[in-house]
Amino acid sequence: MSTATLPQDARAAEVHALLVDQLRALTSSEQWLSMLEMSRRFHTYSARNVLLLMVQGAQGRVAGYRTWQTIPAEAGGNCQVRKGAKAMTILAPVTRSIEHKDEVTSETTSRRALVGFKAVRVFDETALVSPPTTVEVAPQLLTGNTAQHLYDTLADQVRDAGFRLEDGDCSPANGRTDWTTRIVTVRPDLEPSQRTKTLAHELAHVRLHDPQRSPETRMSRERMEVEAESVAYLVCAHAGIDSATYTVPYVAHWSAGNVELVQQTAERVIDAARNITDGIDQALTPDTAPAPAPTPLPVLRNARRHAETSARAQHPSSKGRVADRDLAETRRRVEADAAVLIGRLAANPDEWAADPEVRDVVRRLAARGMAPSSPRVAVARERLAEVIHHPAAPEPRDLIPSTAPE
Repeated sequence: MSTATLPQDARAAEVHALLVDQLRALTSSEQWLSMLEMSRRFHTYSARNVLLLMVQGAQGRVAGYRTWQTIPAEAGGNCQVRKGAKAMTILAPVTRSIEHKDEVTSETTSRRALVGFKAVRVFDETALVSPPTTVEVAPQLLTGNTAQHLYDTLADQVRDAGFRLEDGDCSPANGRTDWTTRIVTVRPDLEPSQRTKTLAHELAHVRLHDPQRSPETRMSRERMEVEAESVAYLVCAHAGIDSATYTVPYVAHWSAGNVELVQQTAERVIDAARNITDGIDQALTPDTAPAPAPTPLPVLRNARRHAETSARAQHPSSKGRVADRDLAETRRRVEADAAVLIGRLAANPDEWAADPEVRDVVRRLAARGMAPSSPRVAVARERLAEVIHHPAAPEPRDLIPSTAPE
């Protein structure tokens, strides 16, 4: 069965499995292992030593004389410090083995204890005959164009979630989600395909990693980045954009090559991607359905007014009054129809078109039981009777409340 004929969730699962396979292939490759080995050989210096190296003008990576001789050089062979190169000084810890005898058991144990520091000479990359070879396992920015309306649709989803979207510098990252200001920022100098993938990545953060939400969202930065980039990968695949050259190294970096971690995120990633792609499909698919019914509240008001006008036309009198019995019966039928309509609209909110405010009003009306026997309708009828017998009084208020705040 081809991917195109699978249900959407099955296609997403298949694409996610492909991502895991690509990650497994990368993290078992010589390229990845060489990068890890080179990283292991370089020391991670303390903040104090970093400051010492800065004031001495260090450039690039720094290592001792013997360590450099184990690093492959760009020109072949291993690196070698140039004769006469100036060394830099850092402080290396001095430890000593200290023995401790337990007075109760008479057992002797030993441990290493820090007893001081000593000056050590190191060299930066400028001191080498040939620079170290570069092992690149880095995300490659996507190039090329993509449909602007795809980016706009993702942007709408960001705004619908209560965030403001801005173009701005967020280097070294391509995008940033700020939960304090609720602003999503995307670099404006990226090519359209990369901007779209970056926005999908930030939208995934918005959907999955709200720090104020349930405790399960409070996870490590590594897991959040794996989830967000995996969602972006699935969204791009749905839109026909191949982002593997960026996503696979990115996920490999943040997962530290842990394929099991990526597999553990599959359910959350696929669910989030499905919600985003459903929104994309809904926004980009031409509307072939019949025109939606008008907003229900005006319809109900117009029906009531039309019924009153018809009753007056059918029962004229010299004083301009309406026959009480016929008008009451007409209003009863309109109110009964309105109650049925409100119940249907409240039960199936996705089958009619209206803004959220109108939906909320319909929901409240249904909850209050706007049926002909409700107390509100009885009071309205009494007020209507008073108006009928006292023409100088003001017109009765609508039985259906407006959408203004109560």
